[in-house]
Amino acid sequence: MTDAAMTAKGGPNESTGQEEKKKMIFNLTMDKRVDLAVSVFIILYGAFMVYKASQFLQGRVEDIFTAKGMPYAAGILLIICGIILTIIRLSTWSELPGNMVVSEATKEDDEGHPASWKRAWAIIVLAWIDVWLYQSCGYLVTTPIFLFACLWIMGVRSWKKLVFFPLIFTLATYYVFAQIMKFLIPLGFLENPLRELGFVL
Repeated sequence: MTDAAMTAKGGPNESTGQEEKKKMIFNLTMDKRVDLAVSVFIILYGAFMVYKASQFLQGRVEDIFTAKGMPYAAGILLIICGIILTIIRLSTWSELPGNMVVSEATKEDDEGHPASWKRAWAIIVLAWIDVWLYQSCGYLVTTPIFLFACLWIMGVRSWKKLVFFPLIFTLATYYVFAQIMKFLIPLGFLENPLRELGFVL
């Protein structure tokens, strides 16, 4: 029997559509234990940020919104969000039996762009490397490389976006924060050459 005849007799792939719906619902699940662990990790990481910020040396001018204030604000925000997520997960823990629950996602990942924990952790590791090299290499060196790597990991392959966006973002933010707002931004090995050229006071 041809496909056209089957369609005319039984409708336009009704069984196939039902199977796809069942498959989609089955795949859209998550482990609520992992979800809870992520929420707790967010709380702990926020507390860690607040603790590290409390160890920053205070200068003569009281620092509220820059080196010490921003980690405080970010850490407190993470703690609040983590507590809210933890309360939501614990309050709904017994609604469904077992450890697997329906995911909060509304559909599967886009074809060719699947969600990946490897991609997320690669960016986190790059962020730590960026912070580690920040003092020695400087903002103008580490930031464009970090942004380039993040865009590449996220699947961007346009060289205009990979090159121009990191460069423009780095130069623009450096100009705003270092030149206009007078923040002390590490320049690493570029500090002396830029000072000789008159770009750094």
